Amino acid sequence: MKGRIDEEGFLEIQRGERIESQMCPFNTDIIVTAYALGSPDDLKPGGASCGDWCPLFGEPGKKRAPGDIIFIDICQGRTLAFEKLEDRRK
Repeated sequence: MKGRIDEEGFLEIQRGERIESQMCPFNTDIIVTAYALGSPDDLKPGGASCGDWCPLFGEPGKKRAPGDIIFIDICQGRTLAFEKLEDRRK
């Protein structure tokens, strides 16, 4: 799998030829807050963007695996494995 963490810390994963923002299916409160504050343009229906704002979003790290796989621990005890991950955060 290929992906990136954008400048704002949001996770994006390559799906076919496109890079797609990943949405959190567990947190819809942020959408309600964004609409209440009048800034819903950065959010899509169905959840908040997955990213480093979440305390369950781990820092990317390499582990011993064939081909220098990069892992990110995320919510629900899951781990994502990337063959290529670009981190654009400063």
